[in-house]
Amino acid sequence: MTGRIVTVPVRLPTPAPFTRDGIDSMWAALADSPSTLRHHLARRALWQGAAPSRRSHPSAVYAPELPAVLDGCSHLLRGWPQSEAVARAWRPIDIPGGREALRATMSHLHTLPIAEIGDRVVPVRTARDFGATSDWKVERVAVVLTELARRLTAGQVVGPASHLITSPLLEVAARASVAHPRRDPPPSTWPQPLRALLLAATAALASVTAGMRGVGAAPLTNLWHLYEAWVTCNVIQQVTAIVGRPADEVNVLNSSGSGSTADKTGDTWVARWVGAGQRIEVWSQLAVNRRSRSLCGDPDLKLSSITATLVPDVLVCVADASGARIVVVDAKDTRHPVLKPGVVATTGSKYLWGLRVHHKSATTEVTGARIVTAATAPRMFSPAESKIQAVQASPDKASLSWVAVWPHP
Repeated sequence: MTGRIVTVPVRLPTPAPFTRDGIDSMWAALADSPSTLRHHLARRALWQGAAPSRRSHPSAVYAPELPAVLDGCSHLLRGWPQSEAVARAWRPIDIPGGREALRATMSHLHTLPIAEIGDRVVPVRTARDFGATSDWKVERVAVVLTELARRLTAGQVVGPASHLITSPLLEVAARASVAHPRRDPPPSTWPQPLRALLLAATAALASVTAGMRGVGAAPLTNLWHLYEAWVTCNVIQQVTAIVGRPADEVNVLNSSGSGSTADKTGDTWVARWVGAGQRIEVWSQLAVNRRSRSLCGDPDLKLSSITATLVPDVLVCVADASGARIVVVDAKDTRHPVLKPGVVATTGSKYLWGLRVHHKSATTEVTGARIVTAATAPRMFSPAESKIQAVQASPDKASLSWVAVWPHP
């Protein structure tokens, strides 16, 4: 890999059921969401896009991989990996050493002085090859580090002391860059520190790009992931309208088994409210497995799965003196104008059957499952008895209502 990173704008048709205005509305909702939620959603789903914002000023960008990048740069600068090389030098013919490069000597024979030794005529100097070492050069590492340093500065990620962060990145980039364009060797042949640094720097570059506001556009973003993020933002907005701003909102580490969407990024997000005899939590991408997880700060209130690791887009839990009520909100992808009732039933049943709420000595199911779609939502036979409800929510038409997301007793 040689050259530099180039951004090329490409106009793509907007897939149904979304419109261009609707996509802009979803980006705006994400940009206006709480910062920790925005960083979580950007890292998880909007990995390749930078959300455009109508604000003219940039804000700080979350780059959790940056410490690993700096550690990798420091490690390389302390001891740069060396590769075997061949150094060529011209030596007098009577001085031994090295392996004679006959082709190089012959190609310069017409310019070399000639000496007569007995009945032989020989050049006074010959080209010799000697074993040597040189710095490993990987242009791919140089390109990614240079672009990361540029975007860190442009996005005001590292503040006024940006040179303290970007200097080692640029120093390593300069040392890793090749003088003349050539194809990088296969990554499997690279020294481990260079491979690890490229992985960390690429992840940091993606995080910075995804989290930047007011800069660039949103190339090659998974539209369905954007819709899931918009649904999450709407749930938070509706709950906040009911009970006010959360007392706490953090990114936390998932500890579920492998295979879920959340496990691929390793984190989830939660907002908490406490007051008026109620404790409320709203989780985004909570991976629930067989290990019980406490909710609402109550050691007697736990949630687990009896089927497999389940990762609803949003989980709303309301706990008070009468017990706990939990609603699962899950966005459903569809390429059809109407979501099929069977799909709603299958998705909702997955959570109703798989999730178990343990409160003191009682074990119950979740209160309900809301399957959200941008297409037309079907009518289910009996949402009250089945606890499964199909909800239409589209950025072009209507957002989620608080009735759809609030766990009613």
